[in-house]
Amino acid sequence: MPQNTPKKGNPVLWIVLIVVVLIAVAAILYFGDFFNTNTNSNANTTGNANTNTINSANVNSNAYKDNWQKYNNVKYSYSYWHPESWTLKTYDDNTPNPTLTSSAQSSCVTNFEPDISTYHPQKGEIQVCVNIFLNNGQVLKDWYTNYRGLNTTELYNKVTTSDVTLNGQTAIKEEIITGSQPNTNVDTEWLDGTLQTFYMISGGYIVALTATVTADSTQLLSTASDIADSINW
Repeated sequence: MPQNTPKKGNPVLWIVLIVVVLIAVAAILYFGDFFNTNTNSNANTTGNANTNTINSANVNSNAYKDNWQKYNNVKYSYSYWHPESWTLKTYDDNTPNPTLTSSAQSSCVTNFEPDISTYHPQKGEIQVCVNIFLNNGQVLKDWYTNYRGLNTTELYNKVTTSDVTLNGQTAIKEEIITGSQPNTNVDTEWLDGTLQTFYMISGGYIVALTATVTADSTQLLSTASDIADSINW
């Protein structure tokens, strides 16, 4: 008896099936790679954005100038930046509180190591100090007029004043050109130079930032001005 034999498949149908399978595999591979690429791209973008935000925050909050550091005074609520290589000395713990007739020296920064026997900078040196005055409620100009009236400047060669703004607040800038008159605090004499002071009101106090330089070091006053510009109170 003749036996039934399997019929051969339609070759066209097999070709169509193979093509469909290949297309499906290619599509899966393509869209899978596309999804992973976008996911990584979004992750990288988010990571970079976070890094930039952190770096910007660090720059804004922890830097004023390269190689400068911040000094923060808690007792009188002021702060300023200064070159980190300078010497910082604070006096709040050892200085009597200010009164209406006397000030209290709070802090000083210098570009030299201060000698306890020398009150004023010598050649090529600069000293920037903050002194605190007690204010009895007067506005800044009235306080300054009264203060300058009680503290004579007749020993100085020249005194100039101007209204300035520091960190959006009003201040008075005083510049005194000194002569070689005796300094009653120590046995040395003043060298010719400049005293540059910024007076500011901080609550019930007057904050006075004074830079002292000798005549041959007046270029250092630009650094003093930068310190003054950085002060917050």
